Amino acid sequence: MVTIALGTTPTILINLNTVSPENFVIADLTIKKGRDIVLTRNIDTASIEDSQISWKLTQKETLKLTTIASYKIMCNWVTADGTRGITKETDLRVIDNHENWELYPSDVDPDEDITIQTDPLNLDAYATPQMYGARADGYADDTEAIQQAIDSGKSVYLSAGVYKITNPLVITDKHFWNLHGEDATITYSGTGYALRILNATHCRISIGMITALQGGGVEFYSDSINSWNQYVTLAFEGIRCATDCIHVETADEGWCNENRIHGGRFIAGINGVNVVSRSQHTINGWKFYDCGIEGVTTGFVFDAAEAEETAICNMVICNSRYGESFEKVLRTAGLVFDCKWTAPTLVIPSLFDCSEQTTRVEVESPISYYWRLPSNAWHRGCIINGKLMGETTSYEEVIV
Repeated sequence: MVTIALGTTPTILINLNTVSPENFVIADLTIKKGRDIVLTRNIDTASIEDSQISWKLTQKETLKLTTIASYKIMCNWVTADGTRGITKETDLRVIDNHENWELYPSDVDPDEDITIQTDPLNLDAYATPQMYGARADGYADDTEAIQQAIDSGKSVYLSAGVYKITNPLVITDKHFWNLHGEDATITYSGTGYALRILNATHCRISIGMITALQGGGVEFYSDSINSWNQYVTLAFEGIRCATDCIHVETADEGWCNENRIHGGRFIAGINGVNVVSRSQHTINGWKFYDCGIEGVTTGFVFDAAEAEETAICNMVICNSRYGESFEKVLRTAGLVFDCKWTAPTLVIPSLFDCSEQTTRVEVESPISYYWRLPSNAWHRGCIINGKLMGETTSYEEVIV
């Protein structure tokens, strides 16, 4: 019997029973569900060792298996003399034991046909909430188990499942640290933020979905001269919350610069991203990629109104997508400058609500009928003193 950890990218091993590696030229493996192909991949002799074919699946080829479906697996090959061979289709059966998948041929010894190994991440180097009693069933409170994994000193792996938490998960003092939770869902019942990040650098945090129906999603914060966040990458599939999906706030002499956000949908909430500076240090250098503005009221907020002689600047928003239930794509307050908005979606000037201190914010998007320019033109304008201006003053906005 063989095992795949939930949410992993496994290594496939196929034993060669009827053809020797020295004669083997090329082969491919196919996993089918009914008539549909779930996975297919070509293999060459460089992948053979000890009479086994092996390869690691890419993220796009990650197996998604269910206990209620029937699967079959087969392998065909071509030898050096041109002989072609094919294995019979073998039935596979999947069992979900809430901690991992078990996959094996239903009518033969699995060791003689196929082996699927666990995740190539080398899980020995990772802590998992299951080590501390997490259930990931959406009912048990997994807060303490996940926090213990975070505090263990190791990077953390969250396998697929629903992790219910009742208090924020606090990620502090992490350097060159990772949280792999691409297939995990976190449901938070509190009123603060589900994840709080402080004093992190060169970290990558990946989460599938975050639901916080009474609170917010992720908070980056700093509140003293020795508190900060820098070079952190956050990737997510979706955030559904009551307040801010992503909240950034600095106070006193804290700072948060040069972080990366890869979305993901802002499914529900007040703001998709809310950046608030109350510090003596400028917030700068954040990059936001592929974030979908869907069920939130405002996509991005840059608020430096309470900052003392400092600003928010050098922020880049790239490929932000728009849904229907929103009011503004960008709001600013206080001194905001030298930022860039690049999007594949039409920009209407009224979607920007910017302070008079907002200047030198480049806006690049297709303009179509909103500006008196050729239909295939792009608007390369600039927000100056809070107003979105065209490249020349002769461009007139069209009211439609």
